[in-house]
Amino acid sequence: MLYSHIFYNVISIKIHALAYDFVTEESIYGQFINEFNRYSKEQNLDIDVKLIIVSPSNSTTLIDDYGSTIDILLQKKSEKYDIIFFDSIYIHKFGSHFIDLSEWIPEKHINKFNEKDINQTCYHNNKLVSFPISREYDVLYSNSELLKKYNKRIPTTWDELYETCKYISEEEKKLNNTNLIIYEGLFPDNELGTCSLHEFIYSFRNYTYSPFPELISQESINALSMLKKIKNDVSSEYEMKANADLFYINVFTGNALFLKSWYFPFLVNNFYQVSVLPGNKEGVSGSIIGGYNVAINKYSNKKNIKAAVKALEYITSEKFQKNFTLYYNITPIIPNLLNDEEICKQIDCELIKKIQPIERPTTKYNDYDYYSQKYREYIYEYLFEDVDINYALKKVDDITRIYYMTIKTTNTWVGFITLIISVVVEIIILFSLIVLFFEKFDSYFEFLSIDFWIISMIGLILFLSGNFIEFEGVTVYKCHLKLFVWSIGTTFNLIPILHKLVSNFPIENKITYSIKMHRYSFFIAFLLIDLLLNSLVLIKPYVIKEKFIYEGENFNICKLDHIITKIIIITILLYKLLEFITILILNFIEWNIESTLGDIRQITSMIYIDIFFGILLEIFHVLDINNYKWRYTIEYFICILIVVTNYIFMFGIKVLQGLIKNENIKLTYINKVNRKFINNETCTTENFNNTEIINTNTINENIISTNIDIVSNTNSNANPNPNTNTNINVNPSINTNSSKSFFSKMMSCHYQTSVVSSMEIISSQYSTKLL
Repeated sequence: MLYSHIFYNVISIKIHALAYDFVTEESIYGQFINEFNRYSKEQNLDIDVKLIIVSPSNSTTLIDDYGSTIDILLQKKSEKYDIIFFDSIYIHKFGSHFIDLSEWIPEKHINKFNEKDINQTCYHNNKLVSFPISREYDVLYSNSELLKKYNKRIPTTWDELYETCKYISEEEKKLNNTNLIIYEGLFPDNELGTCSLHEFIYSFRNYTYSPFPELISQESINALSMLKKIKNDVSSEYEMKANADLFYINVFTGNALFLKSWYFPFLVNNFYQVSVLPGNKEGVSGSIIGGYNVAINKYSNKKNIKAAVKALEYITSEKFQKNFTLYYNITPIIPNLLNDEEICKQIDCELIKKIQPIERPTTKYNDYDYYSQKYREYIYEYLFEDVDINYALKKVDDITRIYYMTIKTTNTWVGFITLIISVVVEIIILFSLIVLFFEKFDSYFEFLSIDFWIISMIGLILFLSGNFIEFEGVTVYKCHLKLFVWSIGTTFNLIPILHKLVSNFPIENKITYSIKMHRYSFFIAFLLIDLLLNSLVLIKPYVIKEKFIYEGENFNICKLDHIITKIIIITILLYKLLEFITILILNFIEWNIESTLGDIRQITSMIYIDIFFGILLEIFHVLDINNYKWRYTIEYFICILIVVTNYIFMFGIKVLQGLIKNENIKLTYINKVNRKFINNETCTTENFNNTEIINTNTINENIISTNIDIVSNTNSNANPNPNTNTNINVNPSINTNSSKSFFSKMMSCHYQTSVVSSMEIISSQYSTKLL
């Protein structure tokens, strides 16, 4: 036995616990640990827990700072503490650093707790990461002597409390009792104030099963209006904002009519009776959940975790909690103990059962301490100052609300107005396509075929529609869809133009001829490139970034967090820029072609405007704009300017020309040609017999017998010698020396006024030789 005792002492597992309390000697956490260490020795568990208590007596750390201390330790993945006691409000702040207790502790043990309580205060990301170790609920302390004196009952609604306060206050003043505290609501400028506000609003829900009212709702307005009414008419700012110290004074002196505080059974005396807090309706109430939780550090080694689990199982067991409840005379954390006769002799079990608990809004914001502070600050501006209630509630709601563009006009008209503008523009674009089917407009729309005009205009509609994809909220899917729609819209709009320009190249060749004959293949090829590039973005998708604006309106944006995604997006932008540049180069080359003279100039203006607005759009995306309305509005108007200018230069001008001139140019042209033909028919041709007739077969034979390239001296045009050697090129290419630079060739084409086929080049060259 002696050997065994020495052996166990040597291998004893030492673990560490951390807690915050206002006292160190009589701390309840100290009692937890002491009891477990005693139990561990009795059961030969060989586990020893050392508790570190942080308190005002041994540190300047306050409860908020204690939370920060834990946060720093956990962020560093520290193994220093295995068991951590913490305020239940930090469950979502610390939850990811704790083990999932459901994987270590039997389900039978877990089921002992109040299901609603642990669901609200012990779970994080659907994992049971802590157990309740103490629970507190707010109740109403009513002065039984004063109520009996004036034949009034304990109020069950806030209206009844108001009327009772007003009546007794007036009667006591008649007796010169001006020092009586009528209602101390416990609304100090600390976490207690947040608790009081939250439960008061909760008590104004319509039914017991109703969720917490929206902050911007009639229920919230009614609640705060009643609270201000109580403050102005029967209480005072001093009484309402007093800290817990005033409560402890009055509860023992009986100098208050109504007090609100945590339920402490040992404070119930001859002066006061306790009851659930009133509500807006009979039977509807609300009480904030207070108290501490206990959890196990997941960064501890496995041996320490196992030891910590043993400790948690013991201090949260029903037997231990019963003894603990009886000893400290506090609210039990296990519902079954509320049916224990021994416990119910010390505490009001029926009162605890009637309480309708509500957790604090810990999930509303990443930094709950900041949220709690602002929550009080904005509502107190209404309660204790003269700020409008709707304005105050909106400021509170704005702390966590994520705003987005919508057609609803609740917050802004921007979405509705821009949608109407866009619908009007899109209707104009669609209905104007009808002119393509009227013969009088044919001569104005010869640049593209009817189907390509329709495709191009659909591209404008698609591009404009991209602005509305993020309506009703930004998601990853919508981020990708918006990029895809913009990309496809640009392709639909520009590729028909690019196809025409390539087909209309001044010198026809095999490539341009093939593209001209396979226009849909050309178009689909660009669509496939768009599809490929947009698919590659999905390798590392967009992420949603929340932009929290200080005292402003928060919103979400699409964010690129990975270098691969950024490279692909840059590739898409460069690909689109290449389309614009290619169109500009071809416009320069075809600048003087008479058949497309007006179209080329209009398209060139359009492309320059597109590039300008495109650069503005990218600059805008780089800027850090912290107003979601301005962010959307600027982006929208840049996009609609792109669409409107493209439509005007490509299509709108032609429609107006056709309407203004009001004549069929094609028919006029045919009549003019017919008149010239009739006039020339009577003319005779002189010297016809002297004309040299060249047999086509002879030309072809000569062409075949020559070398492939035409090599002519630069002075050939000036040399009359018919014996000059000339080689004719049958390859359809530009009739220039192969050594000419690309720029020289461009300039040569630039001044060309019509598209020249390969046979025309050959015939022209051969005729020059013969002459």
